[in-house]
Amino acid sequence: MAPNMSRVIADFANRASISMEWLLENESGRWLLPQERLDWITEDKRQIKWLQSHIWNQFKGGFSPPPPRLLGRNSVIASIDAWNTELSNKALVVDQMKWNWEQHKQSDHIFKWFREKDELSRCEIAWQWLFEKRNNLTWQHPPISNYEDLLIFFDTRQISDAEKMLIVEAIKKRVSQQQYRKKMADKKQCNLVLSNKTILDLDKLAAKYGVSRPQIMETLIQFETERNIYLPEKVKAISWG
Repeated sequence: MAPNMSRVIADFANRASISMEWLLENESGRWLLPQERLDWITEDKRQIKWLQSHIWNQFKGGFSPPPPRLLGRNSVIASIDAWNTELSNKALVVDQMKWNWEQHKQSDHIFKWFREKDELSRCEIAWQWLFEKRNNLTWQHPPISNYEDLLIFFDTRQISDAEKMLIVEAIKKRVSQQQYRKKMADKKQCNLVLSNKTILDLDKLAAKYGVSRPQIMETLIQFETERNIYLPEKVKAISWG
């Protein structure tokens, strides 16, 4: 039973003109599950939001809304405590909710990329993409700012794992495009006419060091700019013909 439920029960007992002791002794066994059946419900923000959404979507009308003063874990347990159904049925439903929650978390691997690197940046871009491309999903939802927010967002949206994977791939593409544009911001295309032999030598160097042609050329130019070792004599030879 939720800790604050005693106050709710006391209010009910007073209105019914019966003692709280009698009510607890005679009625608690009919409606309240043993504490150990509810220990799996924690104060985890994500779990609480999933359970609240799950209860609403799966059992509309079956569960009574908890008193407004109850929050977090207490609000979920209060809804279960106050559910007007046989205790055996209540136990089965709660066990099923526990199983559903464990199964639901199995799909977390879809989103592991967001935690691997630049979590906050990737989650911010995820929200931008969702707001632009899938604003039907973002309506009345606060912006995503971290990994937990991201999981909670998808927890409470009725979409399949296949669709989640498509969305994640699209967000990955957006991140890759932004990184590429940022990388190319200080670069400009430069077309050079080189001899066939020079191109062959350039390709050999690129293959040897496992880099691209432009990277080889940038490295050589940077080295010569800093050291000024080879070009003076080479340029003299070229100018003398």
